[in-house]
Amino acid sequence: MDPLAYRLIQVCLLGALVVVPAFIDIYSSRIFEPDKTAVLRFLALMIVAAIALDRWRKPVPGKIKGAGLTPPTPNWRRRLSAHPLVLPALAYLACLAVSTVLTISHGSRGWFSYNLSFWGAYDRFQGTLTMLAVSVFFWGARLVVRPGGRFLPLVRGTIVLAMMTTAVYGIFQHLQLDPFNWAGGADQRVGSTFGNPIFFGAYLAMVIPLLVADIVYSWLTATNRRYIFSAHGLLSAAILGTAVAGLIFTKSRGPLLALLAGIFMAGIALAGVLQKKKLIGLVLGLFILIMTALAVINVVPSFQEDFAQSPLLSRMTKLVDPNYDWNRVRILIWRGVLAAMADHPARILVGFGPESMKYVSFNYYQPELIQLEAGQALPDRSHNAVFDIFFETGLLGLGAFLFLIGHFYYFVFKFLGLEREERNPRVFGTVFGAGIAAGVFIPLIIWGNLVFAGVGIVLGLLAAVSGYLIYLGLTRPSPASDPADLESKFWVLVALAMVTSHLVETGVGISVITTKLMFWLSLGLVSALAGKSARSAGKPIPPPLSDAGMSLLAGLPVGMVLFTLAMSFGDYFWIQGPRSWVIILWGAWIILMGGWYQLMTIPAIGNSRGIRLTPADLGRFLVVALTPVLIYGLVRAEQPDQVTMWAFYCGMLAVGLLVSANILAGWRHSINTLTTWRVPVIGLVAFIIFLIISFYPVKGDIYYKWALNAELAGNTSKALVEMQKAMAYYDGTGNYPIALSRLYVKKSNETSNQQTKDELYGQALKEVEAVTDFSPYNVDLYLSSARIYQFWAQISPDRNKSRERYLASAEHFRKASLVAKAPFIYEEWGYSCAAAGQTEQAGELYRKAVTLNPKSYRGNLYFGALLLAKGKPAEALEWGTKALELGPREWNSHLLMGDIQYQLNHKPEALREYQQAQVLSRNDFWVLRKLVLLYMELGQKPEAVDLAVNAAAHFKGEQKAFFDSVIKDIQEGRK
Repeated sequence: MDPLAYRLIQVCLLGALVVVPAFIDIYSSRIFEPDKTAVLRFLALMIVAAIALDRWRKPVPGKIKGAGLTPPTPNWRRRLSAHPLVLPALAYLACLAVSTVLTISHGSRGWFSYNLSFWGAYDRFQGTLTMLAVSVFFWGARLVVRPGGRFLPLVRGTIVLAMMTTAVYGIFQHLQLDPFNWAGGADQRVGSTFGNPIFFGAYLAMVIPLLVADIVYSWLTATNRRYIFSAHGLLSAAILGTAVAGLIFTKSRGPLLALLAGIFMAGIALAGVLQKKKLIGLVLGLFILIMTALAVINVVPSFQEDFAQSPLLSRMTKLVDPNYDWNRVRILIWRGVLAAMADHPARILVGFGPESMKYVSFNYYQPELIQLEAGQALPDRSHNAVFDIFFETGLLGLGAFLFLIGHFYYFVFKFLGLEREERNPRVFGTVFGAGIAAGVFIPLIIWGNLVFAGVGIVLGLLAAVSGYLIYLGLTRPSPASDPADLESKFWVLVALAMVTSHLVETGVGISVITTKLMFWLSLGLVSALAGKSARSAGKPIPPPLSDAGMSLLAGLPVGMVLFTLAMSFGDYFWIQGPRSWVIILWGAWIILMGGWYQLMTIPAIGNSRGIRLTPADLGRFLVVALTPVLIYGLVRAEQPDQVTMWAFYCGMLAVGLLVSANILAGWRHSINTLTTWRVPVIGLVAFIIFLIISFYPVKGDIYYKWALNAELAGNTSKALVEMQKAMAYYDGTGNYPIALSRLYVKKSNETSNQQTKDELYGQALKEVEAVTDFSPYNVDLYLSSARIYQFWAQISPDRNKSRERYLASAEHFRKASLVAKAPFIYEEWGYSCAAAGQTEQAGELYRKAVTLNPKSYRGNLYFGALLLAKGKPAEALEWGTKALELGPREWNSHLLMGDIQYQLNHKPEALREYQQAQVLSRNDFWVLRKLVLLYMELGQKPEAVDLAVNAAAHFKGEQKAFFDSVIKDIQEGRK
């Protein structure tokens, strides 16, 4: 392989392993998933460019010189054995491509068509393009991973580096040393650099087995059995303890179970490799003991009550409770997935397309789910990988994915020596298929439906694989291995644990970009190590890295992390003071020491030659690690307000990767390579693709975030300017035009000129309606237009214009209801109809809303207000009472009850309700107005005067004039 391409792929793999988990953007309006994805896409593009360079420079295979013969083509069985997992991976990606072409989530504008399934939705950015980018690391690993090479230890050290960064930060959060205030209370459940405790726990569940394997392997291969008391052993144990502490502090149930399953599977396989049948029994016994303990604390009431008091283990007592909030949410989402598929049988085969669940789930939103979550919260994932794949790619995609998983386990067992060469793979296939079938039919028999089939398939296939593995370990002893082969087997065991953990966690959770990366990398490791072509001695391998090259390569990912942290935290820390500086310096120290640990511990795994590190190596490492931070400081000093993410992508990262790769490959070879015409051509193509898939989306997102920050600061004019810049990079999801229209509405509220108000409202509508046909399934666009018309009608002085705009609002709510049958749409639609005088239609809509969501205080409130306006206070009392029960802290519920009681001539009761409304909303004009008038009517003039005086101080114009007139009338003795 071309040395330049080889080194570049290695650098990008290591960079992804450390940067994607550690990347954080404190200015992000979302979770960090899209920000991490943008980095991963760029690194994947660099790998693709390196592969293209390598393939282009190679001669085209032709006839063998002097023989006149073409090399024989191996049959498909040999090719499949030589390249394991390649065919299943291609099959799954092909199914993903088919579902992307046939997706419902697409729109067109003029000649341009936008496929949301391909590009990805704004909230997560995980469309087909991202899946292709993640799969690139599978192909990259196959190219550069070699048994017994020096790259695998570097991979291990890099993963440890990233894990240390995230785990230490998570512990800081738990100790309340984090200067940021995260939503949900990070000190209660830490989310570290993932922004979510479940995402963080899922990552740790995949990397902790690597730390365990490192300790076990070092102990097995150490000449001195007191390895555990050595410096390396103690340091490894401390790092493992840090990771476990971070996982415990997430208080996430799925990741803990995933870690248990992964270590169990790897432990059984290791016992089989070591030919220790008693060890198999010990691992199996411990697993059964732990599962029995979990069952006891979940089933036995007394134990359940005791453990429920523990702050760290209380959530583990709710594993099988179907009425527990988060368990119930998942069950309801799974019901919606099955209902959507049942109503669209044509989609059962190919699915709705990636990133389409949010737009389909509107019509299958279970009423109970509305009560468990926010009324307008819509699931964009099902919290089960099987249902997600089934929904997005249909049976074809699900079958291809299970085909890939089955091949993974088969080739793992085969490489470990547990599955003999001569054995028929159909035996394993039969066992694997039986496990899947059991996972489908057992829930169907017990519950009479397929709601639990997604979890059942995961548990069924893992139970089948585990049982088959135990059988192999007890009946098929593994042959002895040499140390180099044992190292490769340990890496395969790590991959086995990672994939198993990923399957268990995504059985009840969401697959995020970092865990997807680790999953595909694990597949690539197995494909590279288990393939015959990788083990063949005749395949040329580029020369090994020097010690200086090692220090340079280790410094690069550390520098990338430091740069991303400085870019994200820099402005904040320069403002917040010394405490923040202490934390960031401590974080930098952890990262630097982690990188140096990475270098120092490389000899501990499969490298008898070792590394002779010198002060010069340390100097190279520090220079490469700290240079990006220096670049950030220089850029910020020149442009204090213009430090952007794209400067990182276009400048430092590209140059740093290329220069470092050239240094590692050797200057002479690099100069010769760069003088060829192929390199600039590939570089130009890669740069154009980079602009399309990463640069423009990220640049638009930067403007979008700046606009949101300006909006929060109250600077609407600046926010408008930045949002208009973001619109130049419109992402097709509707977020930008909706935000821009909202800013136009806010700007209109800042002016008193009615003509200017009308112009701004008209511009707001223009921005939204111009892109509605671009995303026909995006109900948020219809809702935005409807609400703009509604707000516009409320400020229109002309009653006819106001009614026209209410009717236009109702029409857009009607269009939204065709895409989504959600209760809040009927509530707002009914409000516009009532304001336009269509009271009968409004009543029907309110009834629909209350039917869909009986526990919505707003639906009961609107219906009660409508009945009161129609002169039916006795009927309105029933609905007002329900609204008050459901929203006791909502001031408008008390206001409505006060109006109803007043209409019923229950004035003391009305006074109490008005007073409670005034307590909950101290400066609402209508509450104060009604309360003042009722005080006067009841003869409580001192209370009326005091309230009117205080109210007059808070209002201007006509509202102030009203309270002034009340005060004057009371003082002059007029009623």
